[in-house]
Amino acid sequence: MDVVGSAQSPFSLQRQIQVWGAAQIRASISYPLMPTKQAAPWRAFLALANMGSVFSIGDPLNQSPQHVGATGGTVSGSGQTGFFLSTSSSNLTPGDWIQIGLRLYLVTSVAGGYLGIWPQIRESPASGSSLIITNTTGLFRLMKNQRKIGVSVENGRNWALDFEIEEAI
Repeated sequence: MDVVGSAQSPFSLQRQIQVWGAAQIRASISYPLMPTKQAAPWRAFLALANMGSVFSIGDPLNQSPQHVGATGGTVSGSGQTGFFLSTSSSNLTPGDWIQIGLRLYLVTSVAGGYLGIWPQIRESPASGSSLIITNTTGLFRLMKNQRKIGVSVENGRNWALDFEIEEAI
């Protein structure tokens, strides 16, 4: 989610856009039918998760960079803010995830060790902070105090799970 305002003139139909420079990772998570034994830990987790609780989770489909020779490296320089980060990383590609501290960022562009990232830097990392590039996670919470846990009794007892999360800021 990006924070962008838009207003259209009813007379000229021209549109004014205000980009506020803020963004937040949100996700809808759906698991297909799974057996009770596999669903049990998720059901227990979802019983305790709510909008007030914060948990760490990552992208299970992208647990490592696309390029096998990618290195995370470190942050180069302190006081960095915004949607760009100077690092000593190499071979990262757009679409890779990086983690700095407890925060998760998507790499959007690469120019040497200079990375475009989304969302913007949450807390300015210290120079020399490590970039984690495998099994990355970030801090999230449920978007609503609702989660769907369905059960199918056809061919045994199978469970389906659906829930929505947002980055905990």
